Amino acid sequence: MNAKLLSSLALALGIFFLGAKPCAATPAASWKVTFTHKAGKSAVDMTSAANKQATAELDSIIAHAQGRRLSGIEVKSYSSPEGKLAWNTKLAGLRSECVKSLVEGKIAGLDHPQIVENNVPEDWDSAVTYLNAVDKPWKDEALKIIKAGENVKAKLEDLWAGEAWDDLLWNCFYAVRRTVVIFTFDTDTEFSEAQTALENEDISIKFAVGRTSIASSYLDNRENLERLKTLANTAGEGKTIVLDAYASPEGRASWNLVLARRRAEAVKAFLVNNGVPADRIRILAVQEDWAGLKEVVEDNWFGADKSEILNILEDSTIGSDAREQKLRALSHGTVWNKLIASWMTDLRRVNIHLE
Repeated sequence: MNAKLLSSLALALGIFFLGAKPCAATPAASWKVTFTHKAGKSAVDMTSAANKQATAELDSIIAHAQGRRLSGIEVKSYSSPEGKLAWNTKLAGLRSECVKSLVEGKIAGLDHPQIVENNVPEDWDSAVTYLNAVDKPWKDEALKIIKAGENVKAKLEDLWAGEAWDDLLWNCFYAVRRTVVIFTFDTDTEFSEAQTALENEDISIKFAVGRTSIASSYLDNRENLERLKTLANTAGEGKTIVLDAYASPEGRASWNLVLARRRAEAVKAFLVNNGVPADRIRILAVQEDWAGLKEVVEDNWFGADKSEILNILEDSTIGSDAREQKLRALSHGTVWNKLIASWMTDLRRVNIHLE
């Protein structure tokens, strides 16, 4: 399970999501890998599961670059829009330099072009993508404010008594703090090994709360659906496509299992519509993702109540609904509300891989 990314707007945000992926919009063969950053930090946290995966993908791309013509390397860092523009501009530059240094260390001795930096100090495009994917009463007004481009922060902070800004802060901005490295190879460069690597990676399709239909505009779904089409077209005849479906733990366990099952069926239908025989698709896991919630608490929760939260999550003697009630009772509900606002989004998903 990827810790809060992106991915992940990853993440719909094209953010949140991670992985070495072909960039369909470029004429040459392009592959990218995404690193995430904590708020206000430029360094890459190598203890993060997402960044460990990104490093492995970076190593894989560089290994495949041996003997092939690498025509471009771009490092593109993003800052979330809260805070002062001057600091966000500096922060994006510091993140870019940090990841650029990491890449330079990896490609030492390899014939390569100059690394180009192209940063985005305030990623309002991701905010627009997020807003287009959600249903909020202030959504249209927020989109107009961002499009107008005048005193955006101040106006959003005033919108609905601050509700709009708080929602973006908790549910969108955390996921836009990222650096993307894009490798471009000449069009005549063969990259069959990277295609094979793509087949062996997990692809994740995300779902909005309570939803079972696939929305291409939600989080990083558009890009991952394209990867899924590629997988459908290239998977070997002897391969089985396995679906692991998850629901976030809020709500009754019985209904969450229904949601997870229906999400798996939606992804299966997508694959069948793209030419994969139904008998080559297997739904393996259908569950509430308590393990994923425990992982994000371990990685991202820094409050004094962290141990108490983990004790509840690790208590195997209580059922799902009872576990939720215990979490809801902590700090008069503030703990549970923060869990929902910050980290449930990445848990509502179907993971796809080959066996």
